[in-house]
Amino acid sequence: MKDRSHPANGLQNWRGVQTMLCAGFLALLAGCSPPSSAPTATATPPPLPPANPEIAALGAKVYTESCANCHQDGAGNRGMPALRGSAVVSGPAAGLIEVVLKGQRGKSLVNGQKLNSTMPATDYLTDEEAAAVVMHVRRKFANVGDEVSRADVKKQR
Repeated sequence: MKDRSHPANGLQNWRGVQTMLCAGFLALLAGCSPPSSAPTATATPPPLPPANPEIAALGAKVYTESCANCHQDGAGNRGMPALRGSAVVSGPAAGLIEVVLKGQRGKSLVNGQKLNSTMPATDYLTDEEAAAVVMHVRRKFANVGDEVSRADVKKQR
């Protein structure tokens, strides 16, 4: 049995405690997050590159002419729903195609906001225009890059 009254034994025990405290402190530091003033990575990924420049240009043109008056820069306007963060925009393309072609009216809940508005049908768009604007909206406001074809639109008519 060790004699704990001897100063050397107490010193060895204290060194063991110091070692354990230092190891615990370093482990704690490893799990710490950076201070709030430190720069952090942005949560929004960069926009996707367009799959086809002509389709991208057509989608942007149709959006400007047919959608931007109400939806603005994706944030919504005058009781019109925001496109940024919308489950319809980021979900399956078929849902957004249906809303674009057939419109939507009445009460809805979009991004936690209760709305009672009407979006007119834009069934006058060609299949190519509808596909292009759906791709534009999904790429710009939801960072979803899958292709939407004329055939996809034709199925929803």
